[in-house]
Amino acid sequence: MNHRCKYCGNPTKHRSDPHHRLLFAVIARAFDNWPHDEKFQPEDAEHLRSFLLIKAGHFQKLDIRCDNPDAISLEDQLRTIIQNVADKPPLLHTYPWGVRLYWPRSISYSELGRAEFNVICERVFEVLSAKLRVDIKDLKREAELEPA
Repeated sequence: MNHRCKYCGNPTKHRSDPHHRLLFAVIARAFDNWPHDEKFQPEDAEHLRSFLLIKAGHFQKLDIRCDNPDAISLEDQLRTIIQNVADKPPLLHTYPWGVRLYWPRSISYSELGRAEFNVICERVFEVLSAKLRVDIKDLKREAELEPA
């Protein structure tokens, strides 16, 4: 696949397959070690990946405003609807004005070049380091040692 810089149009280097696999391995390892005292509790590694991409700023959002001051009730209704129709439900956050839904943007090879992917990875690793209270180098090392 030939990626081009979105600013100058010049070809960019292809992403590293090992780096891509390392991200997923680190997230799987993080899921196994996710703190029980964290407010967010992922259902599986894929759910955690969505959360981490959103925290890393790689997301799209939709605001649903309501005149009803009972935004928490709206959130409950939305969760029920989304669980019945969405393949990958968004994360929801309640505000006084309504509810914001967050979906992670794709990190597929066709969507992100090498430089963009590296930035997202580093942000994800920073979030993980803070949440797990570990040096990300240790988590990467453990992930690399696990059999595929």
